Amino acid sequence: MKRGKKPTKDDITEGKNVALVEKGASNPIPLERLIELRQKGNSFADVGAIVGCSAQNVAERLAKADLDGLELYSRHKAQVFEAKQRKILDAITDEKMDNMSAAQGVVAAAIFEDKIRLIRGQATEIIDIRQISIDLEAITKRMQETLKTGDVIETEYSE
Repeated sequence: MKRGKKPTKDDITEGKNVALVEKGASNPIPLERLIELRQKGNSFADVGAIVGCSAQNVAERLAKADLDGLELYSRHKAQVFEAKQRKILDAITDEKMDNMSAAQGVVAAAIFEDKIRLIRGQATEIIDIRQISIDLEAITKRMQETLKTGDVIETEYSE
């Protein structure tokens, strides 16, 4: 792709090296591509040459992405969510309850709780393990019978 030429949707979906083009362009090169090239040890100038733009353009785009801040946020996301959850709960005063339904505050806090549990790798739903055990036993029995007879198993997968 030539420098300064606005990329088409086909250029982007086909994975062509799409230039960062001029400020305010609606279809800049995907940030992930710039990150990938930099993580492979390429200099800003090298990345610019690969994608067809200036080293300064690459450096500015990566600086705006604040990757160090994003990594720090990612490491502490659960605590950030907990702090927001606490702030929401603290905001539910008697005075606020007159202007906001209790359900709104409770729902917001519950959503944060679900997200915190998800981030920490904790259970977010209750699963009936007894049904899973029964299903597993039936499948195991069917497989053992099939191995004995040598029949082909017809299977259906549903989601």
